[in-house]
Amino acid sequence: MIMAGGSGTRFWPLSRKARPKQVLPLFEGQTLLERTAQRFEALSVSTRLWVVTGHHLAQATRQCLPQLAPADGDGGLLLEPEARDTAPAVALAAARVLAIDGEDAIQAILPADQIIQPLDRFQAILHAGIDRVTESERLLTLGIQPTRPATGYGYIERKGLAHTQDGCDFFSVERFVEKPDLARAKEYLARGGFYWNSGIFLWRIGSLLSELEKHAPDFHKAILLMAAAFQKGDQAGADEIFRTLHKTSIDYALFEKSDRVEVLPADFAWDDVGSFATLPGHLPKDHAGNTRSLPDAAILLARDARNNVIISDQPHTIALLGVEDMVLVQTADALLLCPKARVEDIKMLVEDLKELGREELL
Repeated sequence: MIMAGGSGTRFWPLSRKARPKQVLPLFEGQTLLERTAQRFEALSVSTRLWVVTGHHLAQATRQCLPQLAPADGDGGLLLEPEARDTAPAVALAAARVLAIDGEDAIQAILPADQIIQPLDRFQAILHAGIDRVTESERLLTLGIQPTRPATGYGYIERKGLAHTQDGCDFFSVERFVEKPDLARAKEYLARGGFYWNSGIFLWRIGSLLSELEKHAPDFHKAILLMAAAFQKGDQAGADEIFRTLHKTSIDYALFEKSDRVEVLPADFAWDDVGSFATLPGHLPKDHAGNTRSLPDAAILLARDARNNVIISDQPHTIALLGVEDMVLVQTADALLLCPKARVEDIKMLVEDLKELGREELL
């Protein structure tokens, strides 16, 4: 299950409601959504690929992944009637799988906007996780070893070693931590035993249902009712049940409460591509460290310009003189210029546009 309903507000003005960052062809002509789907193609287990997203993104999603079947037993596009955070999205996805494959199906949940390398290591860890949740009643989350005191990620603190399998260690979870301030992030990095929360989950459907029945009975009931609706071909009924679920994350609804959660440390390279400042690690640079993503007809002139990010979907000439550590993004109807250090605040500009009633720019 690929979760692809995000709006990508920190990638405005390139990212819009109908064309968020996961469907932007920024990476050698490929989108993040395409790259995420490709990670499953070489798995040596039988898989069905589903993409969970909103109705407004159905067309863009199909353009990225034309191989998606209709929403039937072979996998396909699963549309949320409205955006309600990750717990309702997980419930919808689990209900569809339960209706088709029953409680013994193994479900992997991945966000659509991550870069993971190398592929073979990702698949090896995923196989180890699949084995673990098949043979136990555990709910599994993948943790990423922090490389810096990041404040944009949630953290997972591990407890003792719970299991070793296929060369991988599985740890019990002490707690989940919301995005920390810089001081606490530095403390976590220095202490060790903390991982970034990747948002990648694995479980057997029956295990998920059992824990939801204990800790989030409204979600447990909704999954059973939606599954029954799906089996009868009643999409409208499933949508109506979905709308009764309150907006919350799967971390808060279940993972922070369950004692059956384990974290599997993942040693592959990982980036959630959360803002323009993360792009220099994934796009070409010139000798001065300027990162670019431009159409073939565009021209970039840079003199005494260093470590900037320049992105445009227009065939224009862009000239930089005497600037560094800036982000410049150009579209047909908007231009963004800001320091790299302020990219997390781009979402505030989106809120300003909402207040101005400029829906055509969102």
